[in-house]
Amino acid sequence: MQSRNEDRLITVIINVYNREALIGRAIESIVTQTDVELEVIIVDDGSTDNSPNICHEYERKYDFVRVIRQENGGLEKSRNTGLDNAHGKYICFLDDDDVMTPGSLKVMFDAAEKYDVDFVVGNFERYSEKGEKLADSNIPANVRNRVISVDEYWEASFDKEGYFIFIVNWAKLYKRTLWDGLRFPENLRKAQDEYVMADILGRCERIYVTDYVVHRQTMTIDSITRSKFSMVTLRAPETKLVTVEKLIKQGKNKFAVQKWGKACWEVVYYTTKATTAETRAEVLRLYKWSCRLGRHLFKYMDMNKKIKYLKYRYGYAFFKSKYPVR
Repeated sequence: MQSRNEDRLITVIINVYNREALIGRAIESIVTQTDVELEVIIVDDGSTDNSPNICHEYERKYDFVRVIRQENGGLEKSRNTGLDNAHGKYICFLDDDDVMTPGSLKVMFDAAEKYDVDFVVGNFERYSEKGEKLADSNIPANVRNRVISVDEYWEASFDKEGYFIFIVNWAKLYKRTLWDGLRFPENLRKAQDEYVMADILGRCERIYVTDYVVHRQTMTIDSITRSKFSMVTLRAPETKLVTVEKLIKQGKNKFAVQKWGKACWEVVYYTTKATTAETRAEVLRLYKWSCRLGRHLFKYMDMNKKIKYLKYRYGYAFFKSKYPVR
């Protein structure tokens, strides 16, 4: 293996599970990146198709590619395994059905070094599995191509059109030290990105946002399946409530109120979807939790938010009665 300059090394962590049709494309988008020092860690999460063979072909071809196989444990466990084995100064995550664009790692690396930031946020595009472009990211104009503060990052994460890129963990280049002692909660299965973002931001001071498209997300059949309602779906409002608690601890009550509002909207929405005793009980648990947090945040709310909180707290029982278990 050639010697590596670890002061310039980027570790790209790729999680893989039964993605034989797309994993080669994902890996190829990384190994063809130019003008960067690379360490590629591919974590095979117990695949039962031809994905492991494809990954090992790249391991044999490139001395900076390493494949780690583990029993199936989910995306979070795969990313944690990658983090446990990473040596780079910087960390980047890539899902097995997505790709990085040409030159993206160099763009983010140069920005990280030039501006001495904790991490870099890149732009992204969304494609169908057939290669049809579905959407562009809409990063707010006031944060494009500049260094922003943590508070500005939180503000951008509540933008109606551009928020998504600010809550996912991909399309970013992190200083590895941000992840010291921090890992993804395993078996969460949904909203794992948002779960750790508050912790990451709690360790940051400076972030750079580039409008360079660094990532292309692919919406596969599995992506659509994961969006269907189930107990796993309820991890989304749960994660938001966890984030609210973290924001309160960090003294960022303004943003806690905003995140709390989104969680409450999801609780009400999922009340209409929960038709089994199990899901109804879970929604009710989330509702009670959100009310406790609402009481704490009440003094930080403007009058409009206070009125909405009171309607939510005292009107929910009537709303819930309209959607009985079937």
